[in-house]
Parts: sequence; structure tokens; C-alpha cells
Amino acid sequence: MGQQPSMTSPRFQFDMADWCVEKAAHVVDQLARLLDDVRGDRDERDSVVENAIGMALWNATKLLAFASGGEWSPGDRDTIMEAG
Repeated sequence: MGQQPSMTSPRFQFDMADWCVEKAAHVVDQLARLLDDVRGDRDERDSVVENAIGMALWNATKLLAFASGGEWSPGDRDTIMEAG
């Protein structure tokens, strides 16, 4: 990974980068676990849930890459969608 950027907010006087990395990593992990859970019996509801998870993972992996100074590609989300 590259150098981690500094992240500040008008609400906080300190660098929030570590917090952002931690939260983004948890989101990605939790969505991957949820995806594994909903892949049992396939019906229309499961498809809607899976699509929503995919969109959330798209944004969460972008956030995680940005917050950690890493590289992002569309394949990040796709790997989680395929392998959990």
C-alpha cells in the first residue's frame, strides 16, 4: 500500500484516516459475510439483496483503498462477490 493520506473533518481536530480505514475494512468484511449468507436458496429477493450488497461493496472497497493509500480496481468488488 502507498502512503496513507491525512483525513480531517470540521467536526474533529485530529486525523481520522485510521478510523476511516478501520470502518471501511469492517464494512467490506461484513458485506462479504452477508453475501455468503444470502447465497443459499436463490429467488428474486436474494437477487435484489445481492445487487445491493454489490453496490455497497463497490463503494466500500473504493473508500478502503482511498483511506489506506492503496490502489483500487473494479476487480476488488468482483473478487469479494465471487469468493466472499
